[in-house]
Amino acid sequence: MFSHILEDLKPFLDSIKIPSDNVYNLRDSARALFVSLLIKRYPAKRHILICATDEEALAIRRGIEFYMELISGNASSSRVYILPPPYDTSSTGERLRIISAFEKGDLMIGTSEALFSVTWDMAELKRERLFLRTKERIQRERFVEALQRLGYKRTAIVSSPGEFTVRRWVFDIFPSDGSVPVRVELFGDEIEEIKEFDVETQRSIRRLQEITVLPSFEKSDGPRVIDLFASVSILYASTEMQQKTGDIECIRLCSFSRHPESEPGFQPLTGLGLTCHERRDIHELIPAVKGLSNYRFLFVMATDAQARRLRELFSEGGIDAPIMKPSSVMHFRGRIAITTGRLSSGLHIKDLIILTPEDVFGRGPSYRTVQVSKIKRLVDEIDELKEGDYVVHEQHGIGIYRGLVPLQTDSHRGESLCIEYAQGARLYLPLQRISLIKKYKAEEGVIPAIDTLGGRTWKRKTERARKKIREVAERLLKLYARRELSEGYPFSADTELHREFESFFPFEETPDQLKAWQEIKEEMESKRPMDRLLCGDVGFGKTEIAMRAAFKAVFDGKQVAVLVPTTILCEQHYRNFVARFSAFPVRVDFLSRFKTTGEIKKTLQGLRTGEIDIIIGTHALLGRNVKFFDLGLLVIDEEHRFGVSHKERIKELKTGVDCLTLSATPIPRTLEMSLSGIRPMSLIETPPEERLSVKGIVTVFNDETIRTAILKEVQRGGQVFFVHNRVSELPSIHDYLKRLVPEVTVMVAHGQMRSGELEDVMLSFMDGRADLLLCTSIIGSGIDIPRANTIIINRADRIGLADLYQLKGRVGRSNVKAYCYFLIPPEDMLSDEARRRIKAIEELNFLGAGLRLALKDLEIRGAGNLLGREQSGHIHAVGFDKYIEMLKEEVARLKGEYVERRPEPSIDLDIEAYLPEHFIPDTGLRLSMYRRLSMVESEDELLSLKEEMEDRFGALPEEVEALIGVVNIRILAKGLGILSVKQQRGGVSVRVDGTFSLGPEEIMKVAADIGLEIRFRGDGFLLTSGDNARVDRVEGILRMLKTMAG
Repeated sequence: MFSHILEDLKPFLDSIKIPSDNVYNLRDSARALFVSLLIKRYPAKRHILICATDEEALAIRRGIEFYMELISGNASSSRVYILPPPYDTSSTGERLRIISAFEKGDLMIGTSEALFSVTWDMAELKRERLFLRTKERIQRERFVEALQRLGYKRTAIVSSPGEFTVRRWVFDIFPSDGSVPVRVELFGDEIEEIKEFDVETQRSIRRLQEITVLPSFEKSDGPRVIDLFASVSILYASTEMQQKTGDIECIRLCSFSRHPESEPGFQPLTGLGLTCHERRDIHELIPAVKGLSNYRFLFVMATDAQARRLRELFSEGGIDAPIMKPSSVMHFRGRIAITTGRLSSGLHIKDLIILTPEDVFGRGPSYRTVQVSKIKRLVDEIDELKEGDYVVHEQHGIGIYRGLVPLQTDSHRGESLCIEYAQGARLYLPLQRISLIKKYKAEEGVIPAIDTLGGRTWKRKTERARKKIREVAERLLKLYARRELSEGYPFSADTELHREFESFFPFEETPDQLKAWQEIKEEMESKRPMDRLLCGDVGFGKTEIAMRAAFKAVFDGKQVAVLVPTTILCEQHYRNFVARFSAFPVRVDFLSRFKTTGEIKKTLQGLRTGEIDIIIGTHALLGRNVKFFDLGLLVIDEEHRFGVSHKERIKELKTGVDCLTLSATPIPRTLEMSLSGIRPMSLIETPPEERLSVKGIVTVFNDETIRTAILKEVQRGGQVFFVHNRVSELPSIHDYLKRLVPEVTVMVAHGQMRSGELEDVMLSFMDGRADLLLCTSIIGSGIDIPRANTIIINRADRIGLADLYQLKGRVGRSNVKAYCYFLIPPEDMLSDEARRRIKAIEELNFLGAGLRLALKDLEIRGAGNLLGREQSGHIHAVGFDKYIEMLKEEVARLKGEYVERRPEPSIDLDIEAYLPEHFIPDTGLRLSMYRRLSMVESEDELLSLKEEMEDRFGALPEEVEALIGVVNIRILAKGLGILSVKQQRGGVSVRVDGTFSLGPEEIMKVAADIGLEIRFRGDGFLLTSGDNARVDRVEGILRMLKTMAG
């Protein structure tokens, strides 16, 4: 099928002048084919391709990899790299790894920003990089110096490339070019072990023999990347890069035609009736292919499901179209073949036509590249106390944490938490009892009232909150009971077509997505009407789940209504649904003010007769004139943004119909667990961790910075948001921007505009009719504009962290590097509060306090949206965690499932049982370990935590071994119903409660078996050491309790 094309191209390839030439008429994916052929022809050369944008680089890489496999007949030995620009530590590491590995026959693709930037001299890089191997020697102090010299930052806990931490003889390092960190353990000056470890759990994964640590910063005075390899490479430049390449000798790849007689015979794909823009639907493709009987066709689909679906369509039209591997295409003798690959655009040369999914089915919905987050538990681990933080004590209420204080007696050493209450009263809490306190959490800026130690203020606050919480729980339970009694339509189980629709999704689902879809599917297949909430930030994959639910409903002959709060979202969802369903016989329509009266009438008629399967609309869908033929599923996007009257109509529509509500404001997992079985909800918590993350830059308002940022984005074909949050000042900012960047088209959007006018502006911007949108924080949620990849936020010091986090999330929605500029006034104009916020803003870039505060703030907002905003006051009064705990208790009580919690036993032993500072130097991490030890509920959990500490921090000192023994005593005592274990001279006093299951005879038998003496008291007993057994040590007490527990 393809071999004769290569033969025909041979004379043209022979005519190419190396190293400098202009090649014309390389339209569609012809550039990728051309470069692939030259790589195969010149395997002794390195190859470098200069592209205009990151997107172009990714598209051409996919094309080259596809054509190289097709030409070679198997996977090519040549490697194709995309060199990132020097954005940050991880891109620096990736750059140095690629530069070090770049060999003959390989291809390096990059923008001018990436290839013309300076880097390390190769000889210096080899000299400076750190090579570590087991059994080799390195002094601890020199190890630290070497890492710092390479630009690594010392932190308490390693979570990002370019960081390291030292705990005695254990070094954790996150190499700048690595996807996982490594743990290096020394024995004296010898490297004993090197292990990869998991960022989330901080536990070791696998052993390594050696590791190379590359620098985490770029040299500012080194050679340019392109100069390192220009003399031994063939250079190529896309048409748009001709001016930037200057006098560099290269082969310029031009898409336009200049000398038709000497150019390769690539022709346009349009004009043949094949592409989706020239057809009404997918079924017109078959006669178009039949009509072009002199042509051969290769269909390159993105997924196996697309390939199978296309083969079915051809089979229905009486055409045989086999599916084969790319390596089998070359010598295929038939007329039509289908294969899979990531080709971005098709090709038309002589009698061969290559088509991609976009040509066949249309452009699919834009998805972000999502990976499983590795930091969820880590966020919890380092979200610990700082001096001055508000805390909530189980019995005494809200106080201020004043730091760690040494706790020392004649025979006992350790630490205690100092908490200050009203009138300066202080409570000293031993760290073994840290589970009694929680960090106070509420929305940003809320300052709680401090309670009186031993007073009644805390009790009154919790009683008031409990009363309101009971009302919320009762309301939710009534809804739950009503739903249990309702009869719904049980949708049929999945068929092969359902699985095919799911397989059309071009990315691997995250575990959260799969779990959510499984939960929704099970509810849809039950007899009870579904009423489920699906939570997750924009881009986390909620819409894909909603589409699968819609397909399931339509497959059973039911209609689907998708209700959205704005015309912008209606337009966005309509485009995405049409693209996603293009390969299937499903009719999608929309209802909004953008339709004429006649078009609305036609749409309403289609809904009544059942012609329309899926309707997407604003509140217009709630009109009394809207009648459905057979509505089976209602999808509601952002229900809390609808008014009271709309919500009443939604309730009517919900009757007997499955309902799926989508929310972009996250809610905490703890709330979902609290409402388990009452308000069904699915959480998609997996945050996007793109290959190119959003780079945050905090800078003073500056003309040059702003102009450079805007022009840099516009020149690479992108769009810019400029956020200024005061409507009255927008006209003067608009004038300023027109003077600063006169070459840029500016539009203005803010919340005080009429809704129709605002939506017109937003849709125009979405369609690319302006380069820059000057707006308020109205763009903070729900809008997805993949081409907008720079956001400039003016006076960031005036905007809350949660809002800043959401604004930052508006960019970085494609495979293009995105930038977020936080503009602030000069430092001498900032208040102390503003300075603190700026520090938090800087931390929004990584796993810092700012990011954690923003996420927590958003979760609390989400809880308010779900439970009712009137609950916010009670959340603030007792703290979020305490509120959720009380909600969980009330729900369990109303359901008859409440179990009284056993009190935590008091363990008072005269031994040194604590975590020494030299073992875990970081205070926050030490507190975290104390908290985790205090929350352990079983001996298996304790053993796992002990192993983790040995893995992370090294051999356990005696004090830590003793502390683990004390925790083990607490676990066993709590299980037996023991209230306290107190060491006395030569023995142990034990107090028990009513649940203690052993009788006097059994206790006496235990004592006799171990060899202890016993004396009973009113609420317990006293055990003293016998001749052959000691009970005044941890091991003796453990032996006694384990014997009692059987």
